[in-house]
Amino acid sequence: MKKVLILAYDFPPFVSVGGLRPYNWFKYMKDCGYEPIVVTRQWDEEYNGIADYVTPSSTSKTVFEENGFGTIIKSPYFPNFPNRLYLKYGEHKFKLIRKVCSAFFEISQFLWITGPKKEIYKSANQYLKNNRVDIILATGDPFVLFHYASLLSQQYKTPWIADYRDPWSFGLGMDKKIIYKRWSRFIEKKTLKTVSEITAVSNIFLNKIQLLTDKKIHVIPNGYDPEIIDNLELQNRTNKILTIGFIGSIYKWNPVKQFLKILSTFVSQNGDDSIRLNMYGINNKKNVQKLIETKYTNLQKVVTIYPRLPNDEVLAESSKSHVLLLFNYYAIIGTKIYDYMGMKIPILFCFSNDEITDNLRDKYKAMNEYSDQPFDAQQKLIEEKNAGIIVENSIHLIKTLESLSSEFKENGEIKCHSLDNQEFSRKRQTEKLSQIMNALTN
Repeated sequence: MKKVLILAYDFPPFVSVGGLRPYNWFKYMKDCGYEPIVVTRQWDEEYNGIADYVTPSSTSKTVFEENGFGTIIKSPYFPNFPNRLYLKYGEHKFKLIRKVCSAFFEISQFLWITGPKKEIYKSANQYLKNNRVDIILATGDPFVLFHYASLLSQQYKTPWIADYRDPWSFGLGMDKKIIYKRWSRFIEKKTLKTVSEITAVSNIFLNKIQLLTDKKIHVIPNGYDPEIIDNLELQNRTNKILTIGFIGSIYKWNPVKQFLKILSTFVSQNGDDSIRLNMYGINNKKNVQKLIETKYTNLQKVVTIYPRLPNDEVLAESSKSHVLLLFNYYAIIGTKIYDYMGMKIPILFCFSNDEITDNLRDKYKAMNEYSDQPFDAQQKLIEEKNAGIIVENSIHLIKTLESLSSEFKENGEIKCHSLDNQEFSRKRQTEKLSQIMNALTN
């Protein structure tokens, strides 16, 4: 069986969307003829904030773990100077010093083996000294893993693949960091000169990467874990009240305030036992709670906010929902939409044509880097798969909630009429990746 070395910073037990992609490769790679060896960092605790993210690992030694899927090499984590300042003094002290030092490490990590992520390189290098692999695969961000893969590829004469979960020098917010953007663009072009193949999660990223390299780029979208989803289908949605579910991050430019306002109006007209909104693992819990406590007090019984949970647990909980809320991500499709479609629960997409929402997007310059791309990527996918309801604006939302309420009262459920979406199974995506690897290793 061939071997593939996978560099992945985010990886379970760390709860993150970014860790799901390499974890599912690890899970299904043996079925495709490859033994996976994942090199990641040690994640020791339940991570609910920055302090946990930069806390030193419980051991200073590399940990090896083997199971039926393959091998996981967990490198130790040592916080750098700005992270130690944060841990000792909190987020409000020495902000400028921390910012300057962090910028130094962000740049210097591409010049020397330095910074808090260097242990991943050292662990991978140590493994390769004694073990031969057929291919190296790095998934980013962090994109210093691409740099490490490039160095290891040249040292051990092994082809490597760059997997873009996110854009690098074309990332959101890069337009505000002119110098860092230019540096990143330079390093990205230099790194891609040594790559054998490139994969990306969407055509949007493909279009950007093509500006920097003439290497072939393969689109392998994100997806859903079929084993988890298939088990969820055995569950009955027992909620007796119409329930909306929402998973994941809320960005500054998401119209959460507008959505809560309309939900509050609906509750005022129908009572606080007419609907529920369950939010799982959101990143700004305090802000949402404050909105409810000060502006939309009639939602205190309606809205429940859950902590961050492992992927299988959050899917099990959210699968009890009757519809799933998805905010417009414009040019970017994102990850959660695939889990939503996999669960075969109707998607409530907000909003497709709303002035307030578009003003928020423009205010926070959310899509400046993708202004040359179509802004309806999610909408097209939902329409293509008949996977939900495209809500235009606030007026349409209140009508939609009334319609959903009527359907639920009549049938006790909200039917989903989505088309086949097995093409987004993570197992199938791993098969696509293995075909690219076969072409290299053969």
